Amino acid sequence: MTADLQTVTLDYLGCTIAVSGEAAHLAWLREFLSPPFAVRAGGPAQFRVAYTTEPARYVAVFVRGPDPEGRRLACFAFDQREVDYPRWRGEGDEIVLFDAEFRSFYVIGGASADVEIVAHRDDQWPRVALMRVVREIAAAHVESHGALPIHGAAVRLGASAAILAGPKRSGKTSLLFHALLHSGTALVANDRVMLHRDVGAWRATGMPTVISIRKGTRLLFPDAFASQRDDPTLASLSADERARYTGGSKGRDDGALVLNPMQLGALAGVERAGTTELRAIVLPRVDPERIGLSLAKLTPDEAAERLPGALFRPASRLFYTRGREPASPGHAAAAETIAHLVRSVACFECILGADAYTSASRTAFSHQLFGSAA
Repeated sequence: MTADLQTVTLDYLGCTIAVSGEAAHLAWLREFLSPPFAVRAGGPAQFRVAYTTEPARYVAVFVRGPDPEGRRLACFAFDQREVDYPRWRGEGDEIVLFDAEFRSFYVIGGASADVEIVAHRDDQWPRVALMRVVREIAAAHVESHGALPIHGAAVRLGASAAILAGPKRSGKTSLLFHALLHSGTALVANDRVMLHRDVGAWRATGMPTVISIRKGTRLLFPDAFASQRDDPTLASLSADERARYTGGSKGRDDGALVLNPMQLGALAGVERAGTTELRAIVLPRVDPERIGLSLAKLTPDEAAERLPGALFRPASRLFYTRGREPASPGHAAAAETIAHLVRSVACFECILGADAYTSASRTAFSHQLFGSAA
């Protein structure tokens, strides 16, 4: 291992994860995950994650070869699906998986850590695999303690937050960026939120993700996105590394822009926020036959019927239980939780029509949701 090896302990709503690796990798991870994940000084951690790009370690895992039976295991929850990877030969009780996207291995239950990510060192993109492991452990932990995962973005204004929840292509990202352009806002989450109760109040904590800004959203806010380079590599670099970066990578063929949460906040000119009391849930819907942006309050029964469609798939438990319980727990208690939620928090439908993203609609939207805070 290199002499630059360090360890940082991250705390997400009481789930503590000690992450070891080179200083530059940890600096990017802290930047990506903060402020929902806070750095904790001292004390034991519940989980240990290691990240290595040592060539000798990579070769040692690689030469073991794939699992002779061709088995696969699911280990990440994305939107409404779990992603599985092929098993690799391990030592003893280890579970080893190969992730072709990052050309990296996940060694679960090994001697050095609960989870070790063994990555190539050709570029920094495998850092995203490290972030996903840390995030999946934290998500599984808080879900096992009653948190509800929502597929949604969230914005804070004043002391409270509104969640913009719904499936893909419901207009969440465009509406989020529109809302963030209102003075005094902060970014809570871009695509995934954990809802949890604290002293009787509902609170929202973001679960940071890589952000894909579709070409259509970029065209809606041309001034904001004009200066951003179409280089996905930048999302895997820390702010200091981006300042020194002189390379160049081709943008995506579909015109989407790949960002990390810090980059999104910088483009909107806002700070990022941690856990915030929840004020409202907004269910957006794109309707090109309509004009402008309209917000209508839903009854608790209407909201309870629609909100299940905005749930994020429960986290995999593979990393969380070190492979002893790979099955996802599902949303067994979600109906009861949603019933309480929609009677405690105001819920709205937001219809996004043509010419929805004007300064006047942004002001009206903020006033309807946040009242005097706007």
